[in-house]
Amino acid sequence: MITVATALGLESEDELRSDMLPARYSFLVDDESSLPVEPVLLWLCKQYPPKPRMWKANTVECAAHDLCDWWRYLEREGRFWCDATSDDLSEFRDSLLGSVSPRTHRPYAAKTIARRINTVGTFYEWAQEKGLFRGEPLDPKQLKPVLRAIDDDALAHTGGSAREVAVSTTAPRTSESADEHVHPMESKTWLAVAKSLGPLPSQRDAGIPGCSRNRLAAEISIWTGMRLDEVAGLTTYQLLNLRVTDDSIEVVPLKITRTKGLRPRTVLFPSHLIAELHRYIDTERREAVEVGKRFGLKKDAGYLFVNGLDSRNHAGKPVRGYTLSGAFREAVLACGFVRKEERVDPLTEESYLASCAAHCFHDLRHTFAVWLYQAEKAAGNAEPWKVVQARLGHRYLRTTTDIYLRVVDIFRAKVNDNLYHFLRMTFGT
Repeated sequence: MITVATALGLESEDELRSDMLPARYSFLVDDESSLPVEPVLLWLCKQYPPKPRMWKANTVECAAHDLCDWWRYLEREGRFWCDATSDDLSEFRDSLLGSVSPRTHRPYAAKTIARRINTVGTFYEWAQEKGLFRGEPLDPKQLKPVLRAIDDDALAHTGGSAREVAVSTTAPRTSESADEHVHPMESKTWLAVAKSLGPLPSQRDAGIPGCSRNRLAAEISIWTGMRLDEVAGLTTYQLLNLRVTDDSIEVVPLKITRTKGLRPRTVLFPSHLIAELHRYIDTERREAVEVGKRFGLKKDAGYLFVNGLDSRNHAGKPVRGYTLSGAFREAVLACGFVRKEERVDPLTEESYLASCAAHCFHDLRHTFAVWLYQAEKAAGNAEPWKVVQARLGHRYLRTTTDIYLRVVDIFRAKVNDNLYHFLRMTFGT
């Protein structure tokens, strides 16, 4: 049986630390021999070098799980990985198309299947290059002409030009619209969820009980458009360097490097949020680190958000993204914002309706984008998409419009005009 394992890492002062995988780095293990699956480990280290700022835990984990599913499929078929063919990969794809995810109880999305096929294909391309695999390419590519995005084409004024991209011949086509996954929040919905997440540090000082960490993480995302992993990756040093020396200053820029694709970008922090975060660092966070040290925490890792006092021996350690995401989901459910979704029991194959949270943490980023667009449009900006693109850090303008174009006008009447004015004054150009 092949399973996904995660490296524990070593303390910073350990002399063997430089030769070990960093903590949370995923790889495959053969349970019978208790040894890593060497070719997969080598490929992961090549694809995602286990060095600071060159890999992300979630990305490596996804790739490891993709290859784990492929390895298990080959085991069921009685095939060794070196003997696999393109027919095997096609049958693997077909098996996923007719299956239900044991985690979500939903059919696998075409996008998920395409990602797995691409991971397997990329692994075999590397193995073939290294001489570890001598068969034909498992996922042959086909060149397809694609028009360049207008903001990426120097010849756009002449009618545009096309470029050729290599497209998988095995992966299923994804036909779902991007806006199907965009669920921005109404202002009243956000206020209810925010209250359920907990008080701000200033509210704690006023006597309102509760922890501020989860609330602050959500506040950062909805006012800056940062992704979950980007929020979880913030450090105290970054925030303490943000100082508001003038009351007239609305926002302070912060450059972040732990982003999707590892492309640095600048985000704008509202001055009122900076004050709350500084207060969190001086109170709730400091208390959690002190408790953690009593339970063996040797060093403050410096991350902004840490496990709280109730974590006991884990107190003061960096909080994981899924913890923040789970807390947000629970707050949404506590407020009664639910939707019904059809699921399938993978064992009985019977359908049932499940109650799910109507919003996830990533919807905060979508909400920021839609709110900001409407604020810019209401203020008379003829090109509001460019402002949204810059704030979200999208490389191409078309990415922004493809995701949000069909939801912004529908959503216009659902948000308070005062909020648009605030966003325009705070984040606008």
